[in-house]
Amino acid sequence: MDDVQAEINKLTQDYWIDRGMYFDRQGNSMTMIEWAQMFENSTQAVNLRRVIATKVRHIWVSTVWLGLNHEWRDGPPLIFETMMFNRHKRDRNKHSGRFDFCDRYSTEEQARRGHHRVVQVLKARGIQGLAKL
Repeated sequence: MDDVQAEINKLTQDYWIDRGMYFDRQGNSMTMIEWAQMFENSTQAVNLRRVIATKVRHIWVSTVWLGLNHEWRDGPPLIFETMMFNRHKRDRNKHSGRFDFCDRYSTEEQARRGHHRVVQVLKARGIQGLAKL
């Protein structure tokens, strides 16, 4: 490996070490090993990850704790996520069970508020209403 590549590798590594990649539900930094150990038991992991889930007609709105920072630029870590899934059997093949909607949050409180906002919009205006969120 040449000196330039070695320097790039070091800078990249330092960037992620300083930023932190893994966070508990309260937003505290943790190591990858600590994060992975929380998911060893699959039943426990599902309960640990789920923040809230709501069914609106045939749409399943799911908000989970990821623990893995999805903020790839500068800013607070984005460790919670809301997504929607199509639960209507007839439409599943068209959408592969998922709709193109995803929102991410830094705190559990933001995630819960975001989830409720998505559910309210779905109830009031349907899928088309989410384009304005």
